[in-house]
Amino acid sequence: MQRGTLLLIGAGGAWAALLLGALSIAASPLDSGHAVCGVWGCGPPTHVLLSCHLAWIIVLAPLAVIADLWFSLARRRWVAFLLVAGATAAAVGCLTHEAVYWLPHADSIQAGYLWHRWLFVLATMVDVPVGESLLLGLFLLRPQHGLLTWLDLP
Repeated sequence: MQRGTLLLIGAGGAWAALLLGALSIAASPLDSGHAVCGVWGCGPPTHVLLSCHLAWIIVLAPLAVIADLWFSLARRRWVAFLLVAGATAAAVGCLTHEAVYWLPHADSIQAGYLWHRWLFVLATMVDVPVGESLLLGLFLLRPQHGLLTWLDLP
């Protein structure tokens, strides 16, 4: 086998092991309770939340590697723009949803916590990788190119 093929198989195996490890954090017997709580609501246990966000970062990491290795600077910036714009649109949509649906039902004490509620919803949203997409897009917008050029792939 060629060096590139072995490297790809090894990287795929490492990626799968990392993903399995991240997801297994949720099944660990940690009892962190509902640490993300306030007048805006209570979220899932912290270790489950950490597991889900870490899994999304691991799932999206190959996109960063592919963009860094094989995309031109213009294409990389276009992908970064789409990721940042998509994450921003999702965050604004989430804020709008909370302002329209949660705020009218909140009492006078809770109403002052709209921004906290919005950040809480973004932090506990694990179905859509909003924060992870934003971080990946900002990573791809960095000025230097070639983070992974040390691999020296053909």
